[in-house]
Amino acid sequence: MDSFKTSFGKLYGALRRRGKRPDEAEDLVQEAFVRLLTYIDRGEKVLEPEGFLARTAFNLSVDQSRRGRAHLYESQTVEELRLPDLAPGPEDELQSEQYLDRTREILDEAVGEKTRNAFFLHCLEGLTYAEIGEQLSMSGRTVERHIAKAVAVLSLNKRPQP
Repeated sequence: MDSFKTSFGKLYGALRRRGKRPDEAEDLVQEAFVRLLTYIDRGEKVLEPEGFLARTAFNLSVDQSRRGRAHLYESQTVEELRLPDLAPGPEDELQSEQYLDRTREILDEAVGEKTRNAFFLHCLEGLTYAEIGEQLSMSGRTVERHIAKAVAVLSLNKRPQP
């Protein structure tokens, strides 16, 4: 009986360390013992009962996890799936426009049109300094200075309020 309790405790602990809830771990160990006894009752010889129990319990644990994941996935085609609308709502668009207008005002008051254009081309359009330089007829270094100036002005004003 002590051997039974020791084996039960070892398997139970191992399954708990593998993330099984107490009731799940207990059920898996009991099922492993039932399978061992069934195997022996059929006249089969088991050389390492503890090894048999451990392998059986871990296999049952894996099977249980697989069954649990099976219904996590939809059996629909991609075309049938309903995807959430991630587009900004009207309030978000209005707030963004107001934020952009306020940023434009701050830059126009503090640094002028060239700096504002360089800043917006870089931040909104994603152009490189060289591309902005070509478009605004200035060197990449000059573009860099304009953008740095815009960033400094905006950081001093914190976040423009709509």
